[in-house]
Amino acid sequence: MSKKQIYFILVLLSFAFGAYAWKVTHTGYQGDITSLARQAFDNHQNGNHILAYVAGEPIMSEDLDFEYTLHTKGVFDSEELSPLPDLGPRYEAALLPLKENLMVEIIERKILTHFIKEDKNFDYKSERRLTTCLREWKKTLAENELEFVKKTDVDLLKNRLCERSIIEQYLEERYLTHLKVSDDEIKEYYVQHEKEFKKPKRVLIRQIVLASELEAKRAQAGLNRRNFIERAKKLSITPEAEEGGLIGPYSKGQMPRVFDVAFVMRPKQIYGILKSTYGFHLILLEKKYPAEKPSLKRAETEIRKILLEKKSDEEYRNWVDLALSSVRVTAPGRLW
Repeated sequence: MSKKQIYFILVLLSFAFGAYAWKVTHTGYQGDITSLARQAFDNHQNGNHILAYVAGEPIMSEDLDFEYTLHTKGVFDSEELSPLPDLGPRYEAALLPLKENLMVEIIERKILTHFIKEDKNFDYKSERRLTTCLREWKKTLAENELEFVKKTDVDLLKNRLCERSIIEQYLEERYLTHLKVSDDEIKEYYVQHEKEFKKPKRVLIRQIVLASELEAKRAQAGLNRRNFIERAKKLSITPEAEEGGLIGPYSKGQMPRVFDVAFVMRPKQIYGILKSTYGFHLILLEKKYPAEKPSLKRAETEIRKILLEKKSDEEYRNWVDLALSSVRVTAPGRLW
């Protein structure tokens, strides 16, 4: 069992699985699609082969199973979900909400793809539009060779990546290119959210985490600020080990209490052994940041990004509403 698997098991057991879950790349709009997906998911639970139809095209049980496999095995862990260890059937039940969310994502993706195909002014079949998704498809196949041994899986992966790529291109060209944020909007947001821009004292640390106190004592022997990064990469069981155990900057309350000790440490000081539900920690303080409130000029870039994201989400929701009202979705036993 790998170091990362040990860490994931500790997290799962410590938080009864509820606090450690997944991150589906979904912009947040669900609305009526949630109810549409619920019947389709019920069909899956009841063993039906066809879960739903979007504009007459079926969504099959294997489509949902394939998406679930991609997420739980961490094929796209950089953007969606960290890989989970195999902890038995009791965790399969705990992951049912993930399957429900994936059903929402599949139906939404199929609706939007069909909507795009019906737009005569958008050349979705253009070869140039497929370049990005085909490149990602080949890269994913190469990096996850053992995961895609069946031709059906290879085709499902290609369809998934190309649908998402076309949706992103269409959204950008049709809805997002005109979005702008004015100086007045930035100033108004800064005034209304003044407290959010006040940054409290923060710290940047490195940590080494071991599964047992004995291992932590062994790692502590001869540990100093010069070899800390090397030992973190070699010994720590947490994901940030690859970055030399780097965490932060963070303020009090953002992390479990065990990490608050860094606020009374001196820069480059090492502290430990500290016990938590994650394991046994050795901590090195890299840097302290004083409390501050950035000026409007310094906050401008961040505010512009926030406002653009809000406007983008609104445009996306409007598009989904339009597509949902124009694309027919059916499922065995129910019609929307």
